[in-house]
Amino acid sequence: MGKMIVVWGTPNCGKTTLALKLAQTIYALNKGKKSVIAIFTDPVTPTLPVLFPNYSDGELFSLGTVLSKAEITPGDVFSNMVGIKGKLNFGVLGYRIRENKYSFPEYGEKKAGEFYDVIRDLADYIVVDCSSDLKTSIISDAALKCANRMIYLFSPDIKCLSFTLSQMPIIKSAGLVKDAVRLIIRAVKAAIAGIKSLVSAIAAGGSTAAIIVIIMCIVGLVVGSVFAIFIPNESVGDYTIQKAVYDIEHEYERKRAEIAESIPNDVLIYEGEISDWKDVIAAYAVKLNLSTDDPQEVATFDEKKAEQLKNIFFDMNELTTKTETQTYTVTVTKLDNDGNEIEVEEERTITFLTMISTPKTAFEMAKIYGFSEKQ
Repeated sequence: MGKMIVVWGTPNCGKTTLALKLAQTIYALNKGKKSVIAIFTDPVTPTLPVLFPNYSDGELFSLGTVLSKAEITPGDVFSNMVGIKGKLNFGVLGYRIRENKYSFPEYGEKKAGEFYDVIRDLADYIVVDCSSDLKTSIISDAALKCANRMIYLFSPDIKCLSFTLSQMPIIKSAGLVKDAVRLIIRAVKAAIAGIKSLVSAIAAGGSTAAIIVIIMCIVGLVVGSVFAIFIPNESVGDYTIQKAVYDIEHEYERKRAEIAESIPNDVLIYEGEISDWKDVIAAYAVKLNLSTDDPQEVATFDEKKAEQLKNIFFDMNELTTKTETQTYTVTVTKLDNDGNEIEVEEERTITFLTMISTPKTAFEMAKIYGFSEKQ
């Protein structure tokens, strides 16, 4: 039976984005060998048109159609699942453009439970993006009750905190363990009280609760961790990671120019691109923060760390060249001995120099650097 992870939380806190990234990451980490289904339950703002803007109407199918069946079968699920090109074991269920909760017959809690019973037999991992309002979304409420893991997402502003506190009775009614409910309450109170208290509240929550609480936009939660590098925070002096990125890219361009000048050529061709900076930063953060020899915090940045970042960047962006010569016959106009214009055929050899940039991903660097399973 597949493992089901649900993402729930306050309105407009990034649930859909997190659910999608989570599903993609699970698929990538398992190299496509494990099947993943992402389910987007919101009929108010259908997700499929946003995720697949270039798909035609004939390529998009509806979760509402599945829930309308008298008896849900695996065939019903598969026939209404949207596939992703190039990802054989990855499927998406959701609502199409112009669809809403009135587009399909009403269904009850029993039907929603039946749907999840079927879906869990079809995939190794199921990620469900739940609607914030559980009382108006039977499919979301059912997901919470049968999930293996729930991720609760909220941002520390007054509106979101008010929503969270008002939803405590619903969280309890969903059958979550008491420790999990206490964890959310303590996290909310800590967000009100201050960042330091928040860190303590999360840390004291223990590992037994079947719920993860994610507080968005809290810098203190990630200071000193791998994730701190993604936040523009403290630097020693005036040297920031943004400046380092600028300097590294300029040095990379200078290196390319030097190589081009050192090899005779008539035509210079560039191929490839540099690694995504998200991959570079990820490799940098893990290499420094989780090093077994000399672990370093990544919440601050200085010129020494900039040098380490640069070394990792160049490790990830290999530059190679190839040259090719081609001989052409051209017709040129010249003057003869009498000063008359004549056309003469000449052979000319052109040297083509191709500069190839081969970027590596964070996963490739993990193998090259020999990261452990923990890293």
